[in-house]
Amino acid sequence: MRIRPDGYAEITIGGRKVLIHVFAYTAFRGPVPDGFQLDHLCRNRKCGNPFHLEAVTPQVNTLRSNAPSAHHAHKTHCVNGHEFSEENTYLYKGKWRVCRICKNARQKKKTTIEPA
Repeated sequence: MRIRPDGYAEITIGGRKVLIHVFAYTAFRGPVPDGFQLDHLCRNRKCGNPFHLEAVTPQVNTLRSNAPSAHHAHKTHCVNGHEFSEENTYLYKGKWRVCRICKNARQKKKTTIEPA
């Protein structure tokens, strides 16, 4: 067994490198469903305990992580303290939440000509 630079443990079986958590899950719990990923519930990438793993969608796996995208997804307010409510949230390119109040203020500032 070796630990890869990304922190996951891998083993070699029949000359092929296999992630130990995928091998353990498949051997003890069955195949990982198509379109799903294995989430380490223990948050230890080196762990190969199949009962510390759960098959989840990539979105759920990301949101459970410590990645910046997960951190931002859990925010309830913008940097200026406005709530991310349904009425006040704009989805930029269908992905990123933008505060409508702040967006409108930025737009207004761009179009306002300052007197000389």
